[in-house]
Amino acid sequence: VVDGALPAGLSLNPTTGVLSGTSTAAGNYNFSARFTASNGCLGEKRYFFSVIACQPFTLGPEPLPRALVNTLYSQQLTTTGGTPNYTYTLIGGSPPAGITLSSGGLLSGTATTTTPANFTVRSTDSNGCTGTKTYTLIVCSPITVNPATAPNGTVGTPYSQAFSQTGAGASPVWIFLARWPMRIRSLP
Repeated sequence: VVDGALPAGLSLNPTTGVLSGTSTAAGNYNFSARFTASNGCLGEKRYFFSVIACQPFTLGPEPLPRALVNTLYSQQLTTTGGTPNYTYTLIGGSPPAGITLSSGGLLSGTATTTTPANFTVRSTDSNGCTGTKTYTLIVCSPITVNPATAPNGTVGTPYSQAFSQTGAGASPVWIFLARWPMRIRSLP
């Protein structure tokens, strides 16, 4: 290096010409590198470059919405922080069979098995900074709840209706929501 300055933490090996090290400060840098041949002839070049300070960023969503086996699934992954545009790659594991990850972060396809999948995604921003997240994608079987409708009740009269399901396994947990369209009427 004959002019200018290298970023703190980097050095140019005078024998191999390799610029290496770990930069400790962000900023814009310029320097001139000179090559001297064994016969004394010279070559020189000026370089300009930036050292980027990568900011932490977060991948989402968390958790992933569940998929339904043999049904089209589509979920866009997101990145907050860093500098757009982002590129997404799988760096460990894989989504469920039938679902793929695009470089734009779209998880899509049709799951062909109900086996849950764990996989790790790397998001790389336009400066080369990266963030990673490990996801679990659960694939459900279709569940049918019976009966199709609940019979009406009568005020002052005991009411009983059994509900059942198919497709959820042996130990379902029932949660009734206020949206259930049940009517209770009163007799004169």
